[in-house]
Amino acid sequence: MLLVNDDDYYDTLEILRGNKKLPDIFLELKDWLKETYNVTAYNFIFKKIKYNPPYKFQLYILLSSENEYNTMLHDFDYNEDKRLEIANKLYVLAQKHNLKKLHKYKDIWVCFNNFLVEMMTDINRCNYNKIEKELKKKFKNYSIWGIQPQFDATYVFYYSDEDVKRNLENGVSKQIKDDYFEELKKLDEFNVYTYDTFEMIFDSLENVDKNYKGNLYYYFK
Repeated sequence: MLLVNDDDYYDTLEILRGNKKLPDIFLELKDWLKETYNVTAYNFIFKKIKYNPPYKFQLYILLSSENEYNTMLHDFDYNEDKRLEIANKLYVLAQKHNLKKLHKYKDIWVCFNNFLVEMMTDINRCNYNKIEKELKKKFKNYSIWGIQPQFDATYVFYYSDEDVKRNLENGVSKQIKDDYFEELKKLDEFNVYTYDTFEMIFDSLENVDKNYKGNLYYYFK
C-alpha cells in the first residue's frame, strides 16, 4: 500500500465490509469526529511511535476522502488546533472507558490518511496485473509501447506523438479506457471509481525520450 501497511489496510477493508468492529472508544471517537468536523473515519491505528520516547504514541486516522483529509490541513501541514482537540478528546474517552495504561493516551501525536486513494491505488494495481497483457495483445496493431499504473491513474504510452494523436482521433484510446475501466469496476467492491473520475493518460515514448531522458522515473517524479 502507500502510507498504510498491509495488515492495517486489510483490517480496514474488513471493517468496511462489516466483518470487524472498531473498539468502543474508537466508535465513540468516530461519532465525535463526524459531529465536530463532519468527517468519516474508517479506522484508527493507535501505536507507539518508533525512535521516540517510549511514552509517545500516535493515532493515525484513516479518512474516507481527499476533501475530508484536506479539511484537517492548514498551510500544507496538519491543522494544529484540530490535531490537539482530537488528542484531548481521545484522552477524555480513555478516562471514560477506564482503559489501562492511561499514560499512553496522553499527549499523543495525531495524523491523518486519505484512505480513498489507498483503495483506488490497490484496485488499479490489481486491475493492471489482470488486464495489461490482454490489452496489449488486443491493441497490438496500434503502437502501444507500454501501460503503467501510477497510484489511482493509468498511463498508456504509444511510440510516437503522432500515434497519440491518431489513436485519439480514431477512437482507439477511448476503447482502451473503456476496456480497462470495465475490468476495473469488477474489482471495485466499494464503488470508489466512476468513469469520469478514473484518469487514463495517453502519452508517448517519444515524449519520454525527448524530455525525460528516456526514463519513466524522471517522468513520474
